[in-house]
Amino acid sequence: MNFDIARQPIIPAFVTLLLVAGVASVAPTAAPEAVAPLSQLDGWLLDFEQNAPVWSRVMSFVLLLWAGLLMGRITVRYGLYATNSCVAIPLFGIAAACAWPAAGLVGAVTLLLLALSTHNFCRSFRNGYAFDNIFRAGLYLGLVPLVYLPAAPLMLLLPAAVVLLKRTLRELTVTLAGMLLPLLTACYLNWATGAPFDAPLQQAVELFTHNDGMHLWNLPWPALLLPGALLLLDIASLAAYLNSVYSVGFKARGILALAGCMLLLTVAVALLPCATSVALLLCALPTALLAPFLLVRMHYALSLALYTLLLVWALAAPYLWAQLTAALR
Repeated sequence: MNFDIARQPIIPAFVTLLLVAGVASVAPTAAPEAVAPLSQLDGWLLDFEQNAPVWSRVMSFVLLLWAGLLMGRITVRYGLYATNSCVAIPLFGIAAACAWPAAGLVGAVTLLLLALSTHNFCRSFRNGYAFDNIFRAGLYLGLVPLVYLPAAPLMLLLPAAVVLLKRTLRELTVTLAGMLLPLLTACYLNWATGAPFDAPLQQAVELFTHNDGMHLWNLPWPALLLPGALLLLDIASLAAYLNSVYSVGFKARGILALAGCMLLLTVAVALLPCATSVALLLCALPTALLAPFLLVRMHYALSLALYTLLLVWALAAPYLWAQLTAALR
């Protein structure tokens, strides 16, 4: 009996995610990367990570599992591929292993917020109004740059989602209100404590114009091999989707197109001079949605060999990342 890895059920998929996340959790890592200047939320997260490193590892582990299950639920519920498959769950863990746990608690929280936003965007893709889901999607998306400022370009995901998921102008207004609410709240809290009202905006401008931290292009090239391989797999999957776009269901077509836009935006964030390993971690979300589209259409022997290679590589990636970042610092 041939075992087709691209059509694996939920139990082996979740066990594989547990294995990858568990190996990454116990891997040694350098001190968490700081982005200067710090926003208020990621400053609190970094303080907690420095004061309680064990609990921060446990929290990051749980958040990683939560985000992976959300991606797997999207792929199964909306039938994104030619067959029912939970392979997106382990692929999410494989992609996240590129930069985790080097990304720390900030990366795990940012990843979960983006996953929750994507999940609510997909839930809003239905007949009739979906004000509750579209508002939560915008709210989670608006929290992302408050936790990790270089991810601000991901705000462009909102107009893409509204267009691709066929939402109305009323829902666009609700989504914008949800996205702006965290920023306006942060501005108000800064003003209430005596700081300038636009202090969060000034921090964002300073980050994108003056960066003294380590960015990805300072890393040795071996640390970028697995992300590069996954990016090639994503591009091939996106090309396969565009080649057979009309053979995909209506909802699956919109969600996969949204995943393609997310891939472009996360890669753009990773290319910023101020980007850190958190930017690589965010690329796990579009990889989990796009890569299975190609795997389920490949011959089972080829998909098994590719999957096994990526899995072994992902299990060794956290240790390689820790050694390279420690040597760089």
